[in-house]
Amino acid sequence: MEIIAVFNDIEKLELKLLELYQYFGNLFSDDPAAADLFTELGNEEKSHSDLIQYQRKIVRKNPKLFENVDVNIKEVRDIISNVDSIINRIQLPELNEAIKIAIDFESNAAEAHYRSAMQQANQEVSDLLKHLGVLDKEHFSKLREFAKSRGFLQSP
Repeated sequence: MEIIAVFNDIEKLELKLLELYQYFGNLFSDDPAAADLFTELGNEEKSHSDLIQYQRKIVRKNPKLFENVDVNIKEVRDIISNVDSIINRIQLPELNEAIKIAIDFESNAAEAHYRSAMQQANQEVSDLLKHLGVLDKEHFSKLREFAKSRGFLQSP
């Protein structure tokens, strides 16, 4: 697949997660700790998007240096679609459900990034995808710690 198209879809994923965290932050604005967590995660998703934009600029300046890439875009697009369905559903989630939803999305995004990174012949793209996977795992950890602190998850 053309690398620019892959970057476009991965950026859409990051921006869709930003939208989800903004939605959750607004929904739980009466809980300062929860709102702060979602705001922080949203800000970080924006920085992930900025990182992808930067990589896209590098590719556009030197397109001959970059090959097509092998990424399961369907997996990325499915996550985007699932986020949309959460944001647009009629029944509002409780905080514990919102945290579990976010944990699932971060876990799925991390796995998608890592699987895609392992398929790459292009080292720069592989490194970017691995880095995004690490950042998703950090979000996963923050969400799990918050969930544990609220009694939504039991410590292993």
